[in-house]
Amino acid sequence: MALGGGGGQTIPHTHSAAPQDGGFLVEGTTGFSGGVVGEVLTRAVTSVPNWSAAGGGLTTNQQHDFLGADFSTTSTTAVTTGLSLTATNAGGGTCGVLCCGAWWSEPADTNVYSVLYDDGSAISGTVIYYTGGETVVGGGNARNGWSLVWAIPTDGSVLDVRAYVAAGATVVFAGTSANSSMTLNEVY
Repeated sequence: MALGGGGGQTIPHTHSAAPQDGGFLVEGTTGFSGGVVGEVLTRAVTSVPNWSAAGGGLTTNQQHDFLGADFSTTSTTAVTTGLSLTATNAGGGTCGVLCCGAWWSEPADTNVYSVLYDDGSAISGTVIYYTGGETVVGGGNARNGWSLVWAIPTDGSVLDVRAYVAAGATVVFAGTSANSSMTLNEVY
């Protein structure tokens, strides 16, 4: 078989420095033209390929809220603690919710609760139940850690942590940035 011309046939070859086997591929010579930096080649099902702006990447966002002062309540119905954030309104995304902190109850053997709310409604399965704390040496109540991890869609929801107690009790959430906080990790 003679080389050259091809006559509509693909001639077996490699790309190296030897001219008879096709030479090196030339950068920028792809057979497609018109693309610029930042564009990608796309094609709809029934169309020819076209250059268009790159897209489809994910956006991430993180939000934080901290209690600046101790929060306490004697309420037997859920009341807001002051931890509240609004999820980004971006359809199709997910928001990871992390709430954590230190709390204690008075008296030490009383039940306390915290619950995550979404637009004013309690989210089923997010109740944190605590049977009070032990008394520390020298008096007072021990601070105990609490945490809640949940996921919701990025739909613009207002999320807040609420608390309540058994009758005759008080719950106290420690209120410094190191003790009680809420974080939203969003991907959309």
